Amino acid sequence: MEPITKYKPLLQTELDRFLSAKRAGHAAGERGDDFLKRLQIFAGGGKLLRGCLVCFGYHIWSGRRPTKQVIDAALAVELAHDSLLIHDDIMDGDELRRGQPSMHRQYETLAGRRRLTNPPGFGLGMALSGGDIALLLAFELLGQANSPTAQQLFTNQLLQTCGGQMQDIYLGAASAEPDRRAIYEIMEQKTAGYTIALPLAIGAVMAGRPAPILQRIQTIGRLIGIIFQIRDDELGVLGSQRQTGKPVGADIRENKKTLLRYHLMRRCTADERRKLAGIFGNPAATYADIRSAQALLRKYEVSELVAEEIAGLRREAQIHIERLATSQASKQAFEALLAFCSERQF
Repeated sequence: MEPITKYKPLLQTELDRFLSAKRAGHAAGERGDDFLKRLQIFAGGGKLLRGCLVCFGYHIWSGRRPTKQVIDAALAVELAHDSLLIHDDIMDGDELRRGQPSMHRQYETLAGRRRLTNPPGFGLGMALSGGDIALLLAFELLGQANSPTAQQLFTNQLLQTCGGQMQDIYLGAASAEPDRRAIYEIMEQKTAGYTIALPLAIGAVMAGRPAPILQRIQTIGRLIGIIFQIRDDELGVLGSQRQTGKPVGADIRENKKTLLRYHLMRRCTADERRKLAGIFGNPAATYADIRSAQALLRKYEVSELVAEEIAGLRREAQIHIERLATSQASKQAFEALLAFCSERQF
């Protein structure tokens, strides 16, 4: 992963510089400046993987270090990601993100400390507005990148991502069990596109690559991105808070229709399904309830079933990587990304 993650220190420095300049200029007013300070900490707690992939995609197709415009595009993707996370935590009611209180909880605590009225509502409103600020800054940076094609890719993907989020919310509220195809569609729309495919494509576009290459890159990115989401779902249910920086079992309480849930419901008994019906989608599910669901996941070896699906996606992605018209070193970097997403523990 070093050929990809080596860009993180550069991106962290440039992101801090950009946000500090906005704060110094009081671009968003007193309250906005407070959010930008929080955003610097929030953004710095992430992997900056998406921004690194923009720089990596540019380098493998141009042979050059990322320019200022490429860095701006990379930071735009990261700030859009931060915006989506802040809003996602509100929708899911999550308490933690990246090992710290989620943004709406930070503001709720602030309201309590300053004795403001309606701390929960205050926290939600402030975090929603802050997430909007992060997205607006992303579009500012993307404009500075001066690539209409990259901007179109960015906008199109965000539309798909938000649509995928809405479908995810809808299925979570529905009693009907989705089929496997519907679950894969959500993973592709909501996560795979903007996590892996979009940043790689933006880097290639800014390096002047033609459409046929972009199509193959996006195919590889979608396959790796789906693997990324499957592992994310698995860690969110069977991992630990120390690994993920998020509460374990949140997807169970929110009734997320994940691939793990799909396999579990197809294999457990009718009595077990009735028991799970009182746990999945229950915001008040206890730690013991979560442990009970985890025990059934292990009983039916759902992780092994999911691993088989990851292996199939990995083989398919490997075929496309081998067909890339690029150097062996670049192919090895793609393979390292594929391995990381397939085996990641955080």
